[in-house]
Amino acid sequence: MRDKLKILLIDDDPFDRIAVHRHFKAAQIPADIEDTDSALDALEAIRLNTFDCVFIDYLLPDSDGLSLLKNIRTAGILTPIIVLTGYGDERLAVDMIQAGATDYLAKAQLSGQTLSHCLQRAMRLHNAEMKRRQAEDELIRLNKLVIDILESISDAFFAIDTHWHFTYINKQAEALFRGKREKMIGRNVWEQLSEIPALFRDVITKSMEKRLALRVEGHYPSLNNWLELRAYPGYDGISVYFQDITERKKTEAQLNFMANHDHLTDLPNRNLLMDRLAQSVSRVHWHDRLLAVLFCDLDGFKKVNDELGHSVGDSLLKLIAERYLACLRPGDTVARLGGDEFIVVLNDVAEVEDVIEMANKIVKTISMPVTLGNQVFSVTVSIGISIFPTDAEDPETLLRFADIAMYEAKQRGKNQCSCYFNLAAP
Repeated sequence: MRDKLKILLIDDDPFDRIAVHRHFKAAQIPADIEDTDSALDALEAIRLNTFDCVFIDYLLPDSDGLSLLKNIRTAGILTPIIVLTGYGDERLAVDMIQAGATDYLAKAQLSGQTLSHCLQRAMRLHNAEMKRRQAEDELIRLNKLVIDILESISDAFFAIDTHWHFTYINKQAEALFRGKREKMIGRNVWEQLSEIPALFRDVITKSMEKRLALRVEGHYPSLNNWLELRAYPGYDGISVYFQDITERKKTEAQLNFMANHDHLTDLPNRNLLMDRLAQSVSRVHWHDRLLAVLFCDLDGFKKVNDELGHSVGDSLLKLIAERYLACLRPGDTVARLGGDEFIVVLNDVAEVEDVIEMANKIVKTISMPVTLGNQVFSVTVSIGISIFPTDAEDPETLLRFADIAMYEAKQRGKNQCSCYFNLAAP
């Protein structure tokens, strides 16, 4: 074993590379770090050298991190890879983890401690994956049970013959099924696995009947865990593996949430807003109802930031977000575009008057005095309204018309709402 880790760092930002070097030193991790900003050079280096770990940034001058990752895995290189993510790259991080990345590390949270923790976790995951692959390859190649390996892997493994009887169960499967394997061997699998979800049952059945190698992921309700099932046909039945992927699913869910929600208020961001608005427009086509978009902009928020500081401004935005939510009905949406701009989508509205009533309710609610710390102050909001299908029939135009109407409300004195159809009327 080498005294120092051999690390490859792929990042086109020299300052980010310097930061990684600094945090390796801060964590007192002995490492020889090779830097490059070229995907082509990085792929050649990985092919010619054995690295303990590779750090990849997404944006590169001659490619992108996802393409490079796919090329590395296609070449059969199994080196652990950690994705360096910037703010807003969470969706990309999900794609890269699904493409074979071992873990991710947010640049904004980079420190000696987080780097050390992430590196250790990546090495553990890599070592576990290598062990699993070795065991799986051996089983497929020899097509027989290798007991010592099966007992050492982290997967729950069992084998079934063509008569649907258990022929082998390892200790992890014994724990998963909460039964004694001595009593389960030789018995019908469906008698023992009465709680198994239909998704897993169907894949096991299809693998046996069609003689296919199959894989599926699903939730196991009785365990409240996510499991990956892999089934491989053999000469006298099938081999089945269950791997616990709960932590990976949690990571993917967290990254998906971050990619679709505002980091300050946890409200939907523009990505999720436009998706929901498109769905709402599609649904309202089938009903004789209205859909309204309210473009809401706080009046004088810049003054709060300038005089009281961004910390107070952020606290105010969180409180304002709660007030928007308190005004809405189930099924409506409020999203934050950025700064002090919020969008409200009102679904399934009967009359325009109902929209105006809701907008006035929001104006009144937002203008209520705010107490933060020992200070009491008030802010107001100007709201622009566009209506589907009266004003427009596509999400982007509805949003743009609501923005125009909002500026009209500000010009008329602020702390009020304005409707686009009134502006557009001859």
